[in-house]
Amino acid sequence: MKMLDTFARLFESGQTLQRKVGRPCPHRCLMVLLDRAQQQAGLAVDGAWRLAGSEARALQESSGFTPPGGWRGVASLAAGCGVLEATPGGFEPVMTVDDLAQWSSDGALQKMIEAFTTNLVPPTTAAGLFILLGIHPAWGVHLAHACNHRESSEFGQESFDAARDDMFPDEVLEVVERTVFDALNSIVGALKGLDAEKTYSIDGLADVIEAACDTARDRAYEELAELDARQGVRGLPPLVDLPHTEDNANWRVIDFATSDLLDAFLVPAAAARRFDDGRFWADPDAFEDIGLGRWDDDQQRTRLNANLNGSGDCVA
Repeated sequence: MKMLDTFARLFESGQTLQRKVGRPCPHRCLMVLLDRAQQQAGLAVDGAWRLAGSEARALQESSGFTPPGGWRGVASLAAGCGVLEATPGGFEPVMTVDDLAQWSSDGALQKMIEAFTTNLVPPTTAAGLFILLGIHPAWGVHLAHACNHRESSEFGQESFDAARDDMFPDEVLEVVERTVFDALNSIVGALKGLDAEKTYSIDGLADVIEAACDTARDRAYEELAELDARQGVRGLPPLVDLPHTEDNANWRVIDFATSDLLDAFLVPAAAARRFDDGRFWADPDAFEDIGLGRWDDDQQRTRLNANLNGSGDCVA
């Protein structure tokens, strides 16, 4: 019942908003970003998935504003929802401005959220969850690549040599994928339950994230044991041992994962705001009807209920 307890503590931490939370239109942010990317034939980066500071300043000057979370955060999400493409040389435009103009504001918000909940972009935010779940780094990269290129002809077994096929067998990939989206589903489930007229404790959100990852990891061990009993588990072990100490040395990873989830995903997507007093606001309506991995709405609800009730006998 650890998951249910953390949900309750998060909800109980709610305090009535003292002032209305303003937020930019996510559609407008994407339009500004894409327009500059097309004018410049791409956007420069300082590193992988990291918009160059000069580009961020130029966007602020040309648009007259900087969205919460900054233009770097928006650029990463834009590359996760098909507006831009992250390449070694920078962010390249994929869509035309005319095509992007056809999106509604709600549609843009949904796609920016699904950049992470479906495609696991930005990678640093996904990495925080992978570390908390104890997923082997190589498996994390493999899963992120699979999710980000699910519908691309470039991804498939034909793109990997036999040695890599042996290292990352499909049946184990399915367990790893379920594990990640199981944790993410619980986190999104908590956000859906918030009150849009209140702010909440960031520490409370961190507790939910930790419990979500612990619950998903426990289920992963069960599934891997069942798989091993049926046919033997091949390839690179997907889970690594996590350090367990009396003073919970893993708190640094929990803090990083929580902060990055807010700063690199929720805030740039215009679905949340964070405040200096250790509290945050999130729009629960923003998470309704979003895609989450390959799970439909019924699968999301069923798995969340199983986690809250402490049942591990449901596989989405």
